[in-house]
Amino acid sequence: MINGGTPRKLTRPILDFPKYGVINVHPGILPKYRGSSCVEWAILNDDPIGNTAHFMTEGYDEGPIIDSEVCHFSSDDDYVSMRVEVYRRSISMMARTVVRVLRSGMQPSDGIKQSGGEFFRPISNVQLDEVVEKIRSGLYVHLRQSN
Repeated sequence: MINGGTPRKLTRPILDFPKYGVINVHPGILPKYRGSSCVEWAILNDDPIGNTAHFMTEGYDEGPIIDSEVCHFSSDDDYVSMRVEVYRRSISMMARTVVRVLRSGMQPSDGIKQSGGEFFRPISNVQLDEVVEKIRSGLYVHLRQSN
């Protein structure tokens, strides 16, 4: 089963039902960035932005990791283009992850166990404005110079 962004916490009967578990692609690098607005928090903290595929557990974004990837952006990108790219890449990651799990028979117990990390709450409007300005002004350190 795949998760497409449910706003509700899944319970044990649902998580245990599918043969291969429940797969989620989270817009953040786990385990460091769990929760909400992880793209924005990473920008504020000058950390890389990316996606992580993981098996869901009862804890938010705490399940065993299947794969993760960092997204790269150029100085021509703005906040909207970066957010769109993260979601676009999450769709590709989900497709690759489902194929990998089905072909290999991977189970949640086969994923990389997580530890540490922080749970992030939704970002405030003031902080979102800071994110947009940081990108616009070229101060986010992970923007590559365009050619």
